[in-house]
Amino acid sequence: MQRFKFGWLASFALAGGQLGCGTGPQTDNDLPSVVITSPANGATVSGAVIFSADAFDSFGIDEVRFFIDGFQVLEDRLAPYATTWNTLGGTTVGSHLLKVEAQDLSGNTTSAAVTVTVSNSKQ
Repeated sequence: MQRFKFGWLASFALAGGQLGCGTGPQTDNDLPSVVITSPANGATVSGAVIFSADAFDSFGIDEVRFFIDGFQVLEDRLAPYATTWNTLGGTTVGSHLLKVEAQDLSGNTTSAAVTVTVSNSKQ
């Protein structure tokens, strides 16, 4: 009687017929992390302001979107994620909401926001 090894076949069947290592394909249900690195929440800003963020996800980041007062100003697909906001270009003096949204390669999205005060002096 000849003995056969069915280890790989048994693993294949137990994994639901999915080829690959371990338990089969992985599903990404975790939200990416995102944080605004500049400007700080509550900051008073004027002139050219660096608006930047860090984003991370174990499966990878697809894009980071930047918003000022609800209007998208940039969609960035390559780190470092940043843009320059010219507050002298028609921005009103006062409070403004800056928001970033990070989307991972699986389509999961999360966001972070800060409020800043624009204080441009008239020259």
